[in-house]
Amino acid sequence: MTRPAAPHGLPTRLAAVLQAALQAPGNQARFRAAGLMQPRRFGLERPTLVSNWQAQFAQLPPLEKAAVRQAPGQYLAGVADIIYRGSTSGSRSRSYTFFANRAWNEQRLRSRQDFLNWWGIDPAVPIVNLASRLMPGREADWAIVGPVNLEFIESLRAHLANRPWVGRGYPSRLCEIASLLPPSLPGVKAVICTGELLFPHQRELLEQRFQAPVINEYGCHEAAVRGFTCPEFGRIHLDEQSCFLEIVDGALVTTDLWNETMPLVRYQCGDRVHCHETPCPCGRPGLTVQVLGRSEDRIDTRQGLKMPGELALPTLPGLLHYRLQRQSPTLVAAQIQVDNSLSAPTTAVAEASLQTWVNQTLGNHTLRTTHHAAVASPAVPSEEWSDHRWLTTLTQQSLSGWLATSAQPTGEARPLALMLRALLAPRVIGMELPKVIQQQLMALTSSDAAADPAVEAMKVRILLLACSCISDRSISQDIYTQAVARQQKLATAPDSALQLDRLIPALHLPTSMLSPTWAIAAIEETWPLDPLHVQHLLAAFEVALQRRSPTQRSPALRRLRPPLAVLVGDLSFWAANLTTAHLHHWSELLQAPPNLPRPLTAAASAPAFLASWLSWRQALIHEPLTAGEPFAALTAAAGSDAEKARLQVERGYFDILRHVPLDPQEWLPIIDTHAADLTAAPPARPASLTPWLPIVSALVQPLYQQGQPELAYRCLLAATLTSRQQSAFERLTTQFNQKQSVLVDLCPQLPPLT
Repeated sequence: MTRPAAPHGLPTRLAAVLQAALQAPGNQARFRAAGLMQPRRFGLERPTLVSNWQAQFAQLPPLEKAAVRQAPGQYLAGVADIIYRGSTSGSRSRSYTFFANRAWNEQRLRSRQDFLNWWGIDPAVPIVNLASRLMPGREADWAIVGPVNLEFIESLRAHLANRPWVGRGYPSRLCEIASLLPPSLPGVKAVICTGELLFPHQRELLEQRFQAPVINEYGCHEAAVRGFTCPEFGRIHLDEQSCFLEIVDGALVTTDLWNETMPLVRYQCGDRVHCHETPCPCGRPGLTVQVLGRSEDRIDTRQGLKMPGELALPTLPGLLHYRLQRQSPTLVAAQIQVDNSLSAPTTAVAEASLQTWVNQTLGNHTLRTTHHAAVASPAVPSEEWSDHRWLTTLTQQSLSGWLATSAQPTGEARPLALMLRALLAPRVIGMELPKVIQQQLMALTSSDAAADPAVEAMKVRILLLACSCISDRSISQDIYTQAVARQQKLATAPDSALQLDRLIPALHLPTSMLSPTWAIAAIEETWPLDPLHVQHLLAAFEVALQRRSPTQRSPALRRLRPPLAVLVGDLSFWAANLTTAHLHHWSELLQAPPNLPRPLTAAASAPAFLASWLSWRQALIHEPLTAGEPFAALTAAAGSDAEKARLQVERGYFDILRHVPLDPQEWLPIIDTHAADLTAAPPARPASLTPWLPIVSALVQPLYQQGQPELAYRCLLAATLTSRQQSAFERLTTQFNQKQSVLVDLCPQLPPLT
């Protein structure tokens, strides 16, 4: 069925989106050719939509996804109301980032919850993303990532709360999980399949193993296409309140109705669908479709080129799930998961049946079969360390180096190592630290003291770090109190490393809890940082920002965005000379009024640049409009090249807080000299760029106004700083949790679809 645009059926939101899209340079030539754009007499006035745009809309040529991918900045219609950043699915590793405004995000959340309501999934029911690259989206949601093996299943079982939950993920990965599930898994309300085609044999396995209904979710993120199956008839209903939908010769052509920041008009995302000709008997509104797959994923069969969704993959008793990849005109590779409860002859028959299907569908091929290794036992650590070696590595060598290995200490430090790995490289991720980890932490607070004082001191340090990883302030305070009590019982006096860990929670805990700690801290003392301190400070920055709304922060940190870049940039610069005064300053930045037991002062022995920097930052927080004298003193104190580069960062902050527009022609060469070339495509973002990100962000608007949307787009990309948790999530999921199509044809040189 072909469903072209019809003038009488165009939604009212479309005019606003088209008017916004006219402002994006990448749209103007095709809008003009379609007669949608008013002639511009002098080439200076704002592009305007013609009055009879409804009659001309169908003349607009579709926008290919490759065109947006090649120059995404050309499709920015504005940069003033960006509230959301997302990425395309990355088919064939060719993703791009898109941006959206507040109204788009509100519609996204509204639409998704409406679909969930069909299935009785209210916001309190957690959706657990399983072995996918999908971050938790709601406050109650979480994710389990990493390799799918018995350890994964045990983690899933351990973290299940005694309440209903919903599983979500890619069908192929969910089938891997299903093949390892125990006979009974409590509380599963539904299973949502997304990101890949869902085939009937997969649905059958998932329904059988999860003992729950399977929901088929379809979406094209950047185009605001959203669809869910209805509970009664299983049809995929598309949300026509979010997107205007056309189906032209089987190709889905979409127009986002809410994104006026990066509007994609008559956009061909590459998906092909079959439209049902009759309304769904369930009575719910919305176009209903069968998703057939992506245009580039066609399969060369005996009947000609077919979409994967047009092929009936068989259910084969003896095989729990399988994936097929045609690698040459004569070879198909099959990865299979056998049902170990059945006899070998049964699975042999299933493999023979799979060979028959391949020959009948694709032609005569050799079937090369490999067995999926998901049933392997959890990996045994490749190396066992002594407690001393582990402690030395954490504090004197490389914490990240240890996390990259599977090595664990063999003595009484082993549970500490497991807890630290759960905090810093989590496989279970949510808006809040999982309840199981919180329970383990509380057990750790009341555990017996370690026989080795060094291990006991590390236990205290890990507990102090943990209280900066927990969003719930009451739990965080409880763990902090217990950790300090343990520290006071140490047989030896606490060293400076432990004392600093006691101070860091001042960034997010109440003054009343920390007064005794601050009373024993000498403000002129320089704290030697080790790798664990750095992780603790990063965690404290993030939880402090999370616990306070922007209005609760200092005015300076509200203006300098992203705020985390300011704090991380400060930490990177001062790591070798960190003092208690820095903690005072960060506490004052993070909260207004400040949570300070005494005024911020600089020690008499402090280096000139540090003393001037502290005075300058005080003025920047409280009197940015009249901070010229402290800045002059900072300028005079800058001696080394690093200090002079830092001076430029502070000058940029100064201008931003005084509402002085930044000139891209001045600042881009400065940033290039000291950090990164933002004109490169794609822009590199080394760690040295972090303190410059508020300046980079401030350059976006003037670049766009000067007619440089592509460079404005690159600055938008560069100016986003990911959290520790997001970084850990990306590392694990990129390695283990990519999408994987069930049926792939790598051979044919396919002609273009017409």
